[in-house]
Amino acid sequence: MLGDELRRRRAWAALRTASALNVVGIALELMTGRELPGIPAWPALVSGAVGLVLFALAMLRPPHWSGRLASWLFVVNSAAIALALFVRDPYYAAFAEHWIPFQGSKLCCVIVAVLAPRLWAGVLATILHAGSSVLAFALLPPDVREQIAFGEPSVTIGVGVLTAAVLAHRLRRESLERELLRAQTEAAAAQHLARTVLAIRHLANTPVQTIALTSALLSQRHPGERSLIARQERAVEKLRRIDELLVRYDRELEWHSDDASIDAIALLEGALTPKPEKPRDDEPPRR
Repeated sequence: MLGDELRRRRAWAALRTASALNVVGIALELMTGRELPGIPAWPALVSGAVGLVLFALAMLRPPHWSGRLASWLFVVNSAAIALALFVRDPYYAAFAEHWIPFQGSKLCCVIVAVLAPRLWAGVLATILHAGSSVLAFALLPPDVREQIAFGEPSVTIGVGVLTAAVLAHRLRRESLERELLRAQTEAAAAQHLARTVLAIRHLANTPVQTIALTSALLSQRHPGERSLIARQERAVEKLRRIDELLVRYDRELEWHSDDASIDAIALLEGALTPKPEKPRDDEPPRR
């Protein structure tokens, strides 16, 4: 269905954006933390490598890959970032001056609220970011914890809860948008069917009237052929019965001024012309 396809495409677009932000953010993290003594580079490099692989998968994915797979990969991307921040944040807490606690994790929670393709994936990603910060805080030496800004880790937990609420609101709004799109699509299809039926009735009415008139004339001029004329009249009656059955589609049609002079042949030719296949959201237009 159209709504499900839109949801699937959004999931892969979310993974593509999140993995790209992973690569860019980790590159900035490597540059800002290189002067801290003893800080390891491997967590950031692992996270960046995961982001690159996931970005490539999101760009080159086969069409049959599902949105659920994209959601799981979104969680994997979040786990890689959370691991990098979990290992590196204690070095900032111990050696960096004027360090604002767990800003990276809080920013990731906000990004998850904006991008997460599914509620469960967003909740898991938020737990990874906020939970890893809480665990990192608990493992800090007591003297380092005393130097961290007032309110931690409650502030980080609060940010995680608030961003999860924002995520739920965003996904609910998108669900309503999909339902509206589905309703509009069904209404447009019903209108198209009603106009097609109207065109068929317009084309059929004149031949039916001609056959009925011809049958009446034949019955007067050739009364000896009554059996053949009766067959023709029964055929006309069946066509009129079909026309009566199709009248109900007129009630489904929203009449416009153009419908008063409908071009039935042009309408039917347009209905039978195959529509060009739309390109994927991440494919360049064909030339």
